[in-house]
Amino acid sequence: MRSAFKFAGGEFRPNFKLNRDLRKQHTLDDELDRLAGLAALGAREIAVRVAYDRGDYYGSIRGGLGLSRRGLPVGRVSAGDFKANWIENRYRLVTRSGRVVGTVKGRNVLRRGARRAGLRVRPAKRGPVL
Repeated sequence: MRSAFKFAGGEFRPNFKLNRDLRKQHTLDDELDRLAGLAALGAREIAVRVAYDRGDYYGSIRGGLGLSRRGLPVGRVSAGDFKANWIENRYRLVTRSGRVVGTVKGRNVLRRGARRAGLRVRPAKRGPVL
């Protein structure tokens, strides 16, 4: 379905790939960085309640720019502390003998912080199921 708008100077055809084209030209990098900073701020607010302290995990939450799988700039929020994986993701409790005792539910702090900032969060690429 092609649609064109008729104007006095000619036709106007809408660019349906405008978002991708703007991201390729890096015109939205400042706005993406600002939104990633807001998402990191929201994640820090949640981390105070979930991690019970303003310690290493809280201090390691950062927002910034990254690249998608297609090479386009995207906003990213990450935590660099070693405890971040325990707080974010679901994991199994295993004894030394290898017996699984139970699982601990992940808190999804970074994802919830991005949603609190009003951003859309894409699901992570599928990995091994715990």
